[in-house]
Amino acid sequence: MSWQTHRARAAALQRHHPDRPELADDARRALKSERAETYIRRLVAEAPALSIEERAKLAGLLLPGDLP
Repeated sequence: MSWQTHRARAAALQRHHPDRPELADDARRALKSERAETYIRRLVAEAPALSIEERAKLAGLLLPGDLP
Protein backbone atom coordinates (compact mmCIF):
# COMPACT_ATOMS: atom_id res chain seq x y z
CA MET A 1 0.00 0.00 0.00
CA SER A 2 1.15 3.52 -0.63
CA TRP A 3 1.42 6.06 2.16
CA GLN A 4 -1.60 7.89 0.73
CA THR A 5 -3.67 4.73 1.06
CA HIS A 6 -2.52 4.30 4.68
CA ARG A 7 -3.40 7.95 5.38
CA ALA A 8 -6.88 7.59 3.88
CA ARG A 9 -7.47 4.36 5.80
CA ALA A 10 -6.45 5.98 9.10
CA ALA A 11 -8.79 8.92 8.46
CA ALA A 12 -11.70 6.66 7.50
CA LEU A 13 -11.23 4.46 10.57
CA GLN A 14 -11.12 7.49 12.83
CA ARG A 15 -14.25 8.93 11.24
CA HIS A 16 -16.30 5.71 11.11
CA HIS A 17 -15.15 4.10 14.38
CA PRO A 18 -14.80 6.88 16.98
CA ASP A 19 -15.62 4.29 19.66
CA ARG A 20 -12.57 2.18 18.71
CA PRO A 21 -9.55 4.53 18.59
CA GLU A 22 -7.14 1.58 18.54
CA LEU A 23 -8.15 0.88 14.94
CA ALA A 24 -7.07 4.35 13.82
CA ASP A 25 -3.92 4.08 15.95
CA ASP A 26 -2.92 0.89 14.16
CA ALA A 27 -3.54 2.53 10.78
CA ARG A 28 -1.48 5.60 11.76
CA ARG A 29 1.31 3.31 12.93
CA ALA A 30 1.29 1.56 9.54
CA LEU A 31 1.38 4.98 7.83
CA LYS A 32 4.35 6.06 9.92
CA SER A 33 6.20 2.84 9.15
CA GLU A 34 5.50 3.08 5.41
CA ARG A 35 6.74 6.66 5.19
CA ALA A 36 9.87 5.89 7.23
CA GLU A 37 10.67 2.84 5.10
CA THR A 38 10.29 4.81 1.88
CA TYR A 39 12.54 7.59 3.17
CA ILE A 40 15.21 5.21 4.48
CA ARG A 41 15.30 3.21 1.22
CA ARG A 42 15.74 6.45 -0.75
CA LEU A 43 18.41 7.70 1.65
CA VAL A 44 20.42 4.47 1.46
CA ALA A 45 20.16 4.33 -2.34
CA GLU A 46 21.46 7.88 -2.90
CA ALA A 47 25.09 8.75 -3.44
CA PRO A 48 27.32 9.00 -1.57
CA ALA A 49 26.76 5.55 -0.12
CA LEU A 50 26.53 5.27 3.65
CA SER A 51 29.25 3.31 5.41
CA ILE A 52 28.45 0.20 7.44
CA GLU A 53 29.00 2.22 10.63
CA GLU A 54 26.56 4.92 9.49
CA ARG A 55 23.96 2.29 8.60
CA ALA A 56 24.43 0.59 11.97
CA LYS A 57 23.97 3.92 13.77
CA LEU A 58 20.70 4.54 11.89
CA ALA A 59 19.49 1.00 12.58
CA GLY A 60 20.30 1.51 16.26
CA LEU A 61 17.87 4.42 16.40
CA LEU A 62 15.02 1.98 15.73
CA LEU A 63 15.97 -0.42 18.53
CA PRO A 64 14.85 0.05 22.13
CA GLY A 65 17.29 1.61 24.52
CA ASP A 66 19.07 4.90 25.05
CA LEU A 67 19.30 7.26 22.11
CA PRO A 68 22.72 8.73 21.37
